[in-house]
Amino acid sequence: MKTTIGNHDINGRYDQACSHAEFYYFLFPNQHQIGYEVVDFGDYLSLWVLNSGHSAPVGGVQAAWLEKTLQ
Repeated sequence: MKTTIGNHDINGRYDQACSHAEFYYFLFPNQHQIGYEVVDFGDYLSLWVLNSGHSAPVGGVQAAWLEKTLQ
């Protein structure tokens, strides 16, 4: 099972700091507490887990990261 942050995991509304989702990041930590990552399963399968604006903006740093990892 691979989880990603959703609207019920963050206190308040969209576009919150990770500190507003302490429970989620405590139970399901990822490398930098940013809510997006890529998980590689061997040489032939990768799973991109994206943050839809809950604790990281869709554009900006996340979009640049996604473009770089897709190359």
